[in-house]
Amino acid sequence: MMKYILLALAVLFALPVDAGEIRRANSFEDAYRATCRVTAGNSRGTGTFNGLTDDGAGIVTTNAHVVGNTSNVLLDFWTNGKQETVRGVVVARFFDARRPSDFAIVKVSRDDIARISPPFVALGGTNSAPAPNSYFYSAGAPKGRYVSAWIGRTLSDNMQGSFTFQPGPVPGQSGSAIISRIDGELWQTGVLTWLLGNEGADDSKGGAIPISALYAAASGRSQAVHSEGRIPEGAKECSDHFVAPAVICVTAPNCPPCVQAKKEVTSLLKNGVRVYLYQNDTPAGVTVAKRYSVQYTPTFILVNDKWQEEKRFIGAGHRDAIEFEYKKLVKDSDESIKLANDLNGFYIDLNDKPDIYEVAGPLDFLSESQKKWEERLKKNDVKPLDKEKDKKNEEKTGLIIDKIQKDVDALNVSIIDKIGVVIDAKLAALKRKLVALLILCATAGCGLWSILSKLSALILRKAGGALENGARAILSRGENGEK
Repeated sequence: MMKYILLALAVLFALPVDAGEIRRANSFEDAYRATCRVTAGNSRGTGTFNGLTDDGAGIVTTNAHVVGNTSNVLLDFWTNGKQETVRGVVVARFFDARRPSDFAIVKVSRDDIARISPPFVALGGTNSAPAPNSYFYSAGAPKGRYVSAWIGRTLSDNMQGSFTFQPGPVPGQSGSAIISRIDGELWQTGVLTWLLGNEGADDSKGGAIPISALYAAASGRSQAVHSEGRIPEGAKECSDHFVAPAVICVTAPNCPPCVQAKKEVTSLLKNGVRVYLYQNDTPAGVTVAKRYSVQYTPTFILVNDKWQEEKRFIGAGHRDAIEFEYKKLVKDSDESIKLANDLNGFYIDLNDKPDIYEVAGPLDFLSESQKKWEERLKKNDVKPLDKEKDKKNEEKTGLIIDKIQKDVDALNVSIIDKIGVVIDAKLAALKRKLVALLILCATAGCGLWSILSKLSALILRKAGGALENGARAILSRGENGEK
């Protein structure tokens, strides 16, 4: 009997996972969960889960310059604070060093995508580019670390085939989705691709390619449709790379010393030490732990510019020694971005290849996405970008601001009235005390009647002036705070 039960369980667990729980993203949090970190060779960027194919496989879009020439990539999703890693296969890449075309499509197996069940962000259609001066959602993996979400705004200096936005991105955010809320629904309307200006500068901008360029590239019409489009001047690709010398830290789940080690990693990063953190129960962590023969956790490994081990620290509590040894090694080394792994070779900068059009599988998914976009238009019978509606929203925002201003003014008047009541009450109490003192002196035949009379008048004047100055100071601080 037990044999048949075990056989039934084996068959049950061998069946494909049901992907029925995957739903469309409809909130800022959903957009975050639909975003993943992409690791390909020595390059790291960002990707977005856009839905399922007819056979239940997942589709992730990113930049071609993120995946380079690799065929297999690692995708890290974060759900409820837990990192989930799956493998992906690059099924298409389109790159043009002269025009705005820089896309890659990654396919994830049905079972893997169903296991983590992230929400998906639907691809917009061929005419879904975000309007100038409009807000959008995005999420990415800055510096190749964990995913973080943010809100940006498109600028008015958009050009054909691409558009700009602020705040400016940082390395690791290449491939991030530009997500617009249109008619109450979230749509991916572009792909973040470039940094314009200096990283971290107040005037830095980002550059993105509208999703219409992906449809054009997939149909083989990239050059014809975007023959007049151009890449923004000074644009720099925004992917992150593994660079050595570096410190590799390998941790394990449910490991108390590893908690302290992760805090030390954060401190080292703040002090300019290049640290790569891996957990030994993830595919990338297994690869690194095997390559450097890591037996204990946490382990810190200092590697030179050839990714060869120079020194090893086992356990937590070595932060200062690690920083000292790292900075000493950097002085005698040249930076290198060559890192071998199990992901089918090295990343190659696609700028060395002016035109790439590679398709390793059917792209029916894109035509289905376009149909969904068109169905939305029929359902709502409105234009994708309703400028009249935007104008009404701006007017509505102005009315709200005016109301807030009126409420603030009313509050100031109320405060003044209350302060006046307090001043009157304090003066009345002081008068009563002074009158009582004068009566006491007169009853006792005090010879200082004249002096006390003058003194009481002076005190009343001084007290009144002090209270008035205090009230003016309070009101002045309030006005300055409001401004």
